[in-house]
Amino acid sequence: MNTETHLTVSATRHRHSSEVSQRYLEGIVAGVIGAATIAIWFLILDAIYARPLYTPTVLGTALFRHGEGLSSPGNLPISLEMTWMYTWVHGLAFCVIGEIASRLLVWPNRIRMWALESCCSLYSLNLVSSRQRRCLRSLSFMR
Repeated sequence: MNTETHLTVSATRHRHSSEVSQRYLEGIVAGVIGAATIAIWFLILDAIYARPLYTPTVLGTALFRHGEGLSSPGNLPISLEMTWMYTWVHGLAFCVIGEIASRLLVWPNRIRMWALESCCSLYSLNLVSSRQRRCLRSLSFMR
């Protein structure tokens, strides 16, 4: 009997941790897809203007060098170091955004269930209280 309970609890914990891991994975994948989409978009735009990797260089310079050299951004040389540093921050930021979004997508189901349970509980309480009132009225000697 004790072994069955332990196995049931263990299986429940494993299923819950699997669901949590799946939620984290979905958020990270969504973030990576979003970051890659934006990065590719700006790579295409930069390539059209014949300055590939210009946008991440400018953004990396603004972020990590506090804007030094951005007084004339047209003359800013392409820096692979700034591009890689900014790309990492960009990817991590999008992973965090994807994680938050995946959590927010789960909340409506919980909120709906909570609202449904609350409404059912309030309805039940109201039903019970109205029945009690009717019973008390019918039993009461003073009308």
